[in-house]
Amino acid sequence: SAVLERFLQACLVPRGKVKALVKSLAALGERFGLDVTQFGGKECASGFPGHLLQIFVKRRLIDDLAYAAQPYGGVDKERHPISAWLNGDNSTNYGQARLVAHPRHFLSERCVRMHIASADPKFHRDRRKFQEELAALLRGIWKDAATRRRAATSISGGQLPEGWQEPRN
Repeated sequence: SAVLERFLQACLVPRGKVKALVKSLAALGERFGLDVTQFGGKECASGFPGHLLQIFVKRRLIDDLAYAAQPYGGVDKERHPISAWLNGDNSTNYGQARLVAHPRHFLSERCVRMHIASADPKFHRDRRKFQEELAALLRGIWKDAATRRRAATSISGGQLPEGWQEPRN
């Protein structure tokens, strides 16, 4: 939970509200059947806590957002740049890659597309409702537009993401 607490502080959640927010987030996850044992909650009731995230990146951005990696994240110089390795006649049944999830690109459908599936059928079915309740919970932390803009700017490396729109209540 210390990692989540530091992340929330980086998102400009006031220090005095961080621990309570972590508890609220864990309770929300538990209510929707997520495994929240690392936050003091329950395991996934179905026994299928896994999720699959597919990330598709425009080819022109591959070398800006991805790199061939050694275990634990160091650059794999033999497969660098990763675009040349992927476009070549190379075996792709080994090796690792890392993505740099820069909000400017990851929040733009013109740059990155993501598809998600959950092994737990209940959570997969109710994902949209979970996201709506999560957004409502976070709106309670960032109540006014100025605070939301400051948090988004902080998360996005100092500037608002392209296409930023004020969330609807």
